[in-house]
Amino acid sequence: MISKDYTIVFILSTQENTNNIKRIDEFVENGYDVLAYSFFRNTNIKNKPKTVPIVNIGEFGNDTPYRNRIGIMKRGIKRVLDETKGKKCIYYLIRTEVALVYMFLSNRPYIYEEADMTHVTFNNRCARSLFEYLDKRIVRKSIVSVFRSEGFVAYHYGDKAPENVYVIPNRLDSSILSMQSIEKTKAEDGKIRFGFVGVIRYQAILRFSEILLKNFPNYEMHFYGVFGTEKTAEEFKVLEKYGNCFFHGGFVSPRDLPEIYSNIDLVVSTYDATGVNRKYAEPNKLYEAIYFNSPIVVTSGTFLAKKVSSLGIGYDIDVEDEGAIYKFLSELSVADMKEKSVNASKIDRSYCVNENSDFFERLESLCRKRGL
Repeated sequence: MISKDYTIVFILSTQENTNNIKRIDEFVENGYDVLAYSFFRNTNIKNKPKTVPIVNIGEFGNDTPYRNRIGIMKRGIKRVLDETKGKKCIYYLIRTEVALVYMFLSNRPYIYEEADMTHVTFNNRCARSLFEYLDKRIVRKSIVSVFRSEGFVAYHYGDKAPENVYVIPNRLDSSILSMQSIEKTKAEDGKIRFGFVGVIRYQAILRFSEILLKNFPNYEMHFYGVFGTEKTAEEFKVLEKYGNCFFHGGFVSPRDLPEIYSNIDLVVSTYDATGVNRKYAEPNKLYEAIYFNSPIVVTSGTFLAKKVSSLGIGYDIDVEDEGAIYKFLSELSVADMKEKSVNASKIDRSYCVNENSDFFERLESLCRKRGL
């Protein structure tokens, strides 16, 4: 096992993302010696691993332009390389910008994880093409590259992915298996309770919620989570004028999920799909919905919509079309929702849980091929 000789050194672009944290804990729990470094964002969202501390190597805001981040990232990654000089290390690089700066500074072995396809949002076609080339080069030179969605792999490679590509979706932390199940409560007076669970920020969620709250008094909209920015807090708090809107505040995942989902009849995951990245993403709401037997509504024309349809566990709508949202809500059937819930209950819970022993076997095999 490479853990006998090598330290796995994580370099994160942000400590906000729970999946970044989950990966650190997963390596420690699988017997690897781990160090963790991260750039910190100027937000209220701070996550920490259960197993090792994270060292802050630089700070910038989510709205800081990439050209202004480069210097901060270069200094931070150089610091990591200096502090681990002389150690036998394999670096675990999360996000493209971290990997690009790292490759400029070092040729030491690394694992790459693509959390988002950042470059596909660029307006300039030449810039998109250049970064697509660089992204594939990062993958090619890595020991193994992890993608958080099958859709990302399909976008880059179609059905011919390289041997060192592996998909680890944003599934539930395995600790959920030891938590007591909570039976779904029944809403009063036959109401249908819609729920959004996560960081509250997307315009598509706001549009969906306003149509629901304004036109369907027998439906409730419940928000679980914190606001992404002060601006989004102002936008969403306007919904409180409706008596069927409820904001429950932040929560701890996965500890609070059983109780949250016991009070939700249908999960709303209608993210904006104007960019290519979101069209191919595979959010953790899919796996939460399945695990808790909750039908899910998603955005049409996305990889997620195809997956939801193939599993028979929810609905997809055009979130840009207010008429389509209204039509969906007015035609929603409790009997059909129950059918979707039954379909979800037939899927083995292991499908929803972050258990990746086969990934570690693949990692060990690829390391041996490289003589590590």
